[in-house]
Amino acid sequence: KARQAGEAPPPLPTAMEDLHPLLTCWRSIEAKTGRPLVIILDQAEECFTRPQPDQPDELTAFLRLLGAMFGQRLSLPLGKLILGYRKEYHPEIEAGCKELLLPRSTVFLEQLARKDILDIFRGLTRTPELQQRYNLSVEDELPVMVADDLLEDKDSPVAPVLQILLTKLWNGATAEDPRAPRFTVAQYQQIKKEGVAMGEFFEQQMAQLRAWRADVVDSGLALDMLYLHTTSMGTAGARSLEELRALYQHRQDIIDSLIAKCKELYLLTDAQHGKGQTALTHDTLAPVVAIEYNNSDRPGQRASRILSNKINDFREAAEALYLDEMDLTVVESGQPGMRKLQIDEEKLLAVSRRQRERRRRIRRRLWTGGILMVLAIIASAVLAYFNMKEAERQANRATSNLLAIKAGDQRGRDLTAAVRVAQAGYHLTPTPSVETVLLGAFYQAEAEQARFYHQRLDHKKSAVDVAVFAPDQSLILTVARDSTARLWNLQGEMLAALRHPKALRLGGFSPDGRFFFTATESEHRIYLRETANPEEIRAVFPHIGRIYQAQFSPDGQYLLSASADRRARIWKIDQTDSSAYRSFPHPREVRAASFSPDGQMVLTVCDDQRIRFWSVAGDSLGSFVHDARINSAIFSRDGRQILSAGDDGLVLLRTLAGDTLKRLDHPQGVTGAILSADGKWLLSAARDENVYLWELGGDSLSGHLQQVLPHERTVHSLDFSPDGRHFLTASDEKTAYLWPLRAQDVSGDALLQYRILLPHDGGITAAGFSPDGRFILTAARDSSARLWKTEIDTLPIFHHDRVVMTAQFSPDSREVLSAARDGEVALWSAAGEQLQVFHHDDDVRTAQFSPDGKRILTASYDGTARLWSLEGAAPVRFTHRDTVFSAVFSPDGRQILTASYDYTARLWRDNGDSLAIFRHRGKVNTAVFSPDGRQVLTASDDGSARLWRSNGDSLAVLPHDDWVYGAVFSPDGKRLLSYSEDGSARLWSVDGKLLTTFTHRAAVQKALFSPDGQQLLSASSDGFARLWQLDGTLVLKLRHEDGVNWATFSPDGRHILTAADDARVYL
Repeated sequence: KARQAGEAPPPLPTAMEDLHPLLTCWRSIEAKTGRPLVIILDQAEECFTRPQPDQPDELTAFLRLLGAMFGQRLSLPLGKLILGYRKEYHPEIEAGCKELLLPRSTVFLEQLARKDILDIFRGLTRTPELQQRYNLSVEDELPVMVADDLLEDKDSPVAPVLQILLTKLWNGATAEDPRAPRFTVAQYQQIKKEGVAMGEFFEQQMAQLRAWRADVVDSGLALDMLYLHTTSMGTAGARSLEELRALYQHRQDIIDSLIAKCKELYLLTDAQHGKGQTALTHDTLAPVVAIEYNNSDRPGQRASRILSNKINDFREAAEALYLDEMDLTVVESGQPGMRKLQIDEEKLLAVSRRQRERRRRIRRRLWTGGILMVLAIIASAVLAYFNMKEAERQANRATSNLLAIKAGDQRGRDLTAAVRVAQAGYHLTPTPSVETVLLGAFYQAEAEQARFYHQRLDHKKSAVDVAVFAPDQSLILTVARDSTARLWNLQGEMLAALRHPKALRLGGFSPDGRFFFTATESEHRIYLRETANPEEIRAVFPHIGRIYQAQFSPDGQYLLSASADRRARIWKIDQTDSSAYRSFPHPREVRAASFSPDGQMVLTVCDDQRIRFWSVAGDSLGSFVHDARINSAIFSRDGRQILSAGDDGLVLLRTLAGDTLKRLDHPQGVTGAILSADGKWLLSAARDENVYLWELGGDSLSGHLQQVLPHERTVHSLDFSPDGRHFLTASDEKTAYLWPLRAQDVSGDALLQYRILLPHDGGITAAGFSPDGRFILTAARDSSARLWKTEIDTLPIFHHDRVVMTAQFSPDSREVLSAARDGEVALWSAAGEQLQVFHHDDDVRTAQFSPDGKRILTASYDGTARLWSLEGAAPVRFTHRDTVFSAVFSPDGRQILTASYDYTARLWRDNGDSLAIFRHRGKVNTAVFSPDGRQVLTASDDGSARLWRSNGDSLAVLPHDDWVYGAVFSPDGKRLLSYSEDGSARLWSVDGKLLTTFTHRAAVQKALFSPDGQQLLSASSDGFARLWQLDGTLVLKLRHEDGVNWATFSPDGRHILTAADDARVYL
């Protein structure tokens, strides 16, 4: 009590006679109650974490006292003393107890288990006395739901979180009904939304604190004050009000209100039995605060880190060490967000300020002399510039040649990858070597009839056994032996990765696409999931043997499976238990099972060499026999016939009554056979590594063999295209083949001449057409599935010789404008025809159409912006003394605004007359007009954006901590948005007041308003684009694998487009 109150504690008794009153009192209480008295002394570790200066041997003295109390067995109390402390202090306390031979036992408290949580929840409702006192009731489902949620996160401190949760539940329940409070699921769900875990709780409370006073959070003041309530041991500490007022005397206007608000938000509390002291509400909040403090980029924390890194060196070096100008600026701007400076820190700042003023004086003297030196430097700079350009060209040439070598190495393994690598080299510099590789790849594709794949769906290092389309072709499901099923869109983006306990071999979609299943090989289970919510398992259907095949019924209401457990089973999609709806017993393993097209019959294939068909009610309808193992059996499209293939070399087409319609003999066993949609053609694959194409017309029992198509390995997959014009074969030889099926091509070697190769790097396990026939999907042992177009769509490519800096559509979308580092600006038709070319003397930075689409404005590194007429008139030049980084039209198209590296932005008439100059102290990166054209907003490397009247009068300065890359107006012109190298975008009022800061972990490359002005989009080098509400609430995080350079909204604001250094553009 003395420690917590901040008072000096009374001296501990040391003589034996001084201990008798305590023992007497203890024994007296036990005698009166007739029960043992148990005393609990908690937080014993405070003798280490909060030691008393005048009692350095506090623990030793305390243990001696215990030794005297418990040293004589005859005088021992009946009860026990329980000493509670954190386990990391056990070695010190155990050593002291062992030295004094104290009788003791040790119990390490485990994290609360499910039973403990349920007992705690129901404790106040368990006895009549407690029920009468609290009159509390608990909704039956609530304790179990809470236990599941708390135990889901293995790293979460269960007990503290449960404390917070029960406190909030009690406060909410008593507010609703003080006489009969009730804990309900609805209350719990609301608390979960607000955040109940320590990290979530802290974030939510800090957000409320920011809503109260944004400046105390954004400056870092609130976090600095909370961090002072932690100890070096990572525990919660206490601070007196007088101490806090002294540490923040420069913030006397807010510190008392801030402490009160933190108490209101349960971040701080009055220290137990303390006088004017505050502490963190719980020990487990301390590491959360410490982590947030150490990771914070707020001004107060940045300033504090700089001072802590420098101060020890300063004390040793005195005035020989000082802060550079950038660090000094950071510290000065961060002072409102941290404690007051210590004496040495004040000295460090004074020395640094003197040095800064000295450097400024020197710079002013050098400025005059520097002008004279500039003329001498210019000549050498020009020479150096041309040398640099030549070095850059040589470097690009070398890189292009290296890419040509890599592409050549790829040609034998992955033709598509080879072309894409060679294309990268060609666009960098079209050297003869890279041109040779590109042409060679295309000639090789033509010679081999090989097709370039559209998308590659990678499973890293595991073979892919299944790849299927959803019925609407919006999704692809792949199943691999790495125990993972993956959902993709047709753009090759992985939408979900679903881990399973064992390796997978099967998967498929329901006919309506609402559900899909996956089946494990050795676990013998089928997992059913909804496409809209793939992470959640809807049902599990168990077998007790390997599952060979599974299939949805035509109406999508049932799932049929075949297993080594001698059963085929039908499962209902909407069933809630794991029992089969129907079971079809067999004498041996069931290799295959399928529904008839009308869903009324089931066909099964058994290892007893017999095909059986059944009604869905379970009645046996008949059976057929082969003289060897049966490898496949299917219904015809009309359901009136059955096609089977076996190791006896026979393919049999029979009626349901058992009459043989066709008997097709093969030299070896047949692994599979399929019919075309019109029933006129049949494909069969045999163990002799050939595919046989049969025509079924006429009355001949044997059919007409039209073509034998040789392969180099066993064929695993056969498929006819939906329109009947092509068929597909896939085998272990690392290539799938697309073949035409036309009357004139089914004789001789015609098919071999017309086939198209679909190559992989490993044996192909599956291949099939999409429902509309536009795509082909293949799966292989090279750990990938690949998506191919059956018809190649050619889109125009607009070629330049160097890096393309910008490209945009004309206002009517009929033309395209592109600008590149080759000094050319090209005008194209949307079909790819080059219409005009405009030349600068150096790299072109930007190019844009005028509002009416009749003129083009360009900006270049040659120090000019130029206005070009599409009708052939001479261009108008707008000249600066350095690179023109941007140039834009006014909303009415009659004025031009340019931004330059010569530290100025300039306003011009469209005839070239200068109207106004807007000066900065660094390079000007962008300059834009307000929506009404009456104001100008500029952004500069001098660390500021500035708002001006169009006549050059300055209206507001918008400061950042580093280079400002750009600034824009809101659509209504009432707010401003700037973005910077300092890792932030900032929202301002037009009078220069900071409204909100949007933070990234690296430079913000782009930021803009949504078309309706209600949201913001930012793109950063930290690999994320973020969508925000105007109040700073984060709506979406959009991730790339490298820095994001660009982000924009679609004109209607419904879509977002991002582009990044990972060479990807995402919609």
